[in-house]
Amino acid sequence: MILDEVMDGLDGEQTVLDLTCGSGVFLVEAFRRLVHLQGLEMPLTRTRIRKALYTQVYGVDTSEAAIRVAAFSLYLAALELDPDPQPPEGLTFEPLIGRTLFVGDARTIEKTVAGTEHLIDDDGLKSFDVIVGNPPWSFKGKAGTADRRKGGGTLPAQPRGVGLDFLMRAAEFANPQTRFGMVLSATPFFSASKTGASAARHVVRALGPVTLVNLSNLRSWLFEGAAMPAMVLFARHRPQPTETLTIVQVPWSPAGPRSHTFEIAPSDIVRLSLDDWEARPTRLKTAAFGRRRDLRLIDDLTDGHQPLGERLRDLGTVLGDGLILGKAENRNRDAAYLTGLHYLQKDDLQPFAVPDDLPSFALTAAQWPRDRALYKAPLLLVKEFLPGQPRPLTAVSDRDLVFAEAFFGAPSPGRTSSSSSIWFSRPVVGAG
Repeated sequence: MILDEVMDGLDGEQTVLDLTCGSGVFLVEAFRRLVHLQGLEMPLTRTRIRKALYTQVYGVDTSEAAIRVAAFSLYLAALELDPDPQPPEGLTFEPLIGRTLFVGDARTIEKTVAGTEHLIDDDGLKSFDVIVGNPPWSFKGKAGTADRRKGGGTLPAQPRGVGLDFLMRAAEFANPQTRFGMVLSATPFFSASKTGASAARHVVRALGPVTLVNLSNLRSWLFEGAAMPAMVLFARHRPQPTETLTIVQVPWSPAGPRSHTFEIAPSDIVRLSLDDWEARPTRLKTAAFGRRRDLRLIDDLTDGHQPLGERLRDLGTVLGDGLILGKAENRNRDAAYLTGLHYLQKDDLQPFAVPDDLPSFALTAAQWPRDRALYKAPLLLVKEFLPGQPRPLTAVSDRDLVFAEAFFGAPSPGRTSSSSSIWFSRPVVGAG
């Protein structure tokens, strides 16, 4: 699908780059298409096929074994395409490794690997007509994030993983007409963090016009075993306004896992202005998973109501994280001032109701006990995650209590408990 999109309408004379090529799946199929497109204009010869092999398809990977497989696969493809694969001496090839295929880190390849002068021209890095790939989705935790930040880059960095980093590195090998087709983790595009949203918007603006194809619904069979949902990013492959983002939602169907096909209807395609996305970050996720009516509903809600955080700030309070008990060896902070308060734990809260028979908090130390003022009634409580249903789990407590890290809580600033139901009624309704 990706190659059909990014190579549609080309004449076969273009160059292709995959900076995370692995064993060369994208490169082999791109090479076949390039040769096929050339064959539409005039009869194919071994010379033309070999020229395409040696000058039009480039790949980089950190694994030497993978690069060797990629080279071997490209040789086999060239033999299959050869109209007359004989005599025997015609079956030999010039080396691709060190010429168009390179072993090394894509982020520093031209500085650290010999032979990469083929990636450099008179103006600097060579520019390619088509850039494809499936960058790593992996997230290596805090150590990985710290390692990436050592680079000192000025571009917005995604908070988890390196997919967008590789994409922007690939953009250094592009020109204004370069077409992109990349398989990425969808997580940065749907992230609620400001850094994630900033990184995603930066990529879309830098590469625009962009089309995002949300494959999250096909995770059970198309990306079976993947730890994250998938997104395909196309850029500059179809005419559309640069300031408009096209979002394609690929719906799940019962036939998909059996037939390995999916269908896209006109109603599955939504266009969103980049300015609108920046002003209302939730619109991207709504467009990717919902329908036009959902966008209208979200617009009505956001236009008519303040976000809960803003409403609480106006009232002089904020949502705070609950107590983290931690492992026994990490309970090194005093929590004696909380002893005797009722203790709300992960599965205790009911919709709009706090149970009366909560146990008392009996420990004198915790990893992060929080300030005593956080637990003062009247207290708005919100479950941190949606517990298997599409609505938040909330309640108001009319008594002081300790709540666990599974919740956020907003205490009343200087209010009496008798006013709790009135004071918190508007924020709770607005949040729902």
